[in-house]
Amino acid sequence: MEQYTENELREVLGKDLQISKQVNQRLEGVYDQIRQGEVKQRRKVNGWYKAAGAVAAVALVGCFFVNHPAIAAEIPLLGHIFERVSSEASYPGDYSKVGTALVGTETEETETQTAENPKYVQTADGLTVTLSEVYCNKVALYLTMKLESEEPFEDCMVDLHGRPVIAVEGKAKFDFSEDEKHFLTYMDGRFEDDHTYIGLFRMDLTEYFGGEKIPESFQVDLACAKVVGNKKDVPSIYEVAGVTPLTNEELEAMSDEEWQAHMRHMDELVPDYGDFPNKYENFWYEGSYDFQLDIQMDDRDTKVYSVDDGNGKEYYVESVTVTPFEMSVKQIGREKSITNDLVLYVLDAEGKQIDAGLSGGAEDVLSVHGHDLSKIDIYYVPWDFWENEIKGTWFETHTVNEDGKTLKQLCDENNVYHQEVEIQ
Repeated sequence: MEQYTENELREVLGKDLQISKQVNQRLEGVYDQIRQGEVKQRRKVNGWYKAAGAVAAVALVGCFFVNHPAIAAEIPLLGHIFERVSSEASYPGDYSKVGTALVGTETEETETQTAENPKYVQTADGLTVTLSEVYCNKVALYLTMKLESEEPFEDCMVDLHGRPVIAVEGKAKFDFSEDEKHFLTYMDGRFEDDHTYIGLFRMDLTEYFGGEKIPESFQVDLACAKVVGNKKDVPSIYEVAGVTPLTNEELEAMSDEEWQAHMRHMDELVPDYGDFPNKYENFWYEGSYDFQLDIQMDDRDTKVYSVDDGNGKEYYVESVTVTPFEMSVKQIGREKSITNDLVLYVLDAEGKQIDAGLSGGAEDVLSVHGHDLSKIDIYYVPWDFWENEIKGTWFETHTVNEDGKTLKQLCDENNVYHQEVEIQ
């Protein structure tokens, strides 16, 4: 999950939208977060919002602990985490059909994975990290993890879907690439009990390697430097600084320059409040938790479809890659489309929007769960049209708008780019 500063959110969400290089880097994630209601328009409010604002905006009260004793009795935990977290996955699906267990060898008696493999277990700072399963396709690398804390986990913030906000930060070194890749990945998962968290870790390979060819088999060294959770109860910067908060009226009366000066002043009073992680918002464990993985690409159910060769266009969709869980849309000239205030929008064969899944991530990686993909329609639509006509949840429960027009009719009438793709 990406994180955004208040200035970035105000710039993106303001009525007079001005595209900048900084917004270019963040806008893809923000589009979908806005669409799902995970980021609210917020110019000046009584409180403090900083780098973790996008996460804090979706906080619910209480920590989400789930116990499934009946299931636990029937299914060993290690080697079966894919089964347990499929409903929490940002891109849902049956990962258990494609995942490969990384735990001990099968036994003739039980034919189940029963023992941890020491190669995939690391302990540091009171936390044991165990890798359980792996799956990799052309789009992403997936790992399941079990986190076991010697002390009970602190009460944890949850997102709109009830998932604890837990992230892993570190670096990955792929044997076919010279550069190390930094990652800060928010996992999809849940607490099994006060000491145990299980989750799905997803690494977007298209983000790292773009159009580069990824080998069918490769080795990756995964150095997880920190495991970070967001606290349930977070004091405002005013509380930490011992300063009386400004009223809404005072904040609303400020000019942009005054607001920025106010933010800088508060940063000076509590300089570490803007760090990630920090002791006010986060609890975390210091690694490093280092793993070496031999990866075999599984492309049995992954297909790539050509869409457009460009033919002189400033921006277009070159191809789409469809896996059992997601659709990756390869855009050419994306910066040009952003400059022109355009939003990528994709409909399935039934005219329903294919969105970015539960995490509200990049707008060009979409969840295929529950969609008829025999045909898709790809559009670039104007920001104003998207914001005023089709943003939100109306078409999740309605087939037409107040004028009797379907979502596809609206997109057909208001797009600046359209391609129909037959999916085999």
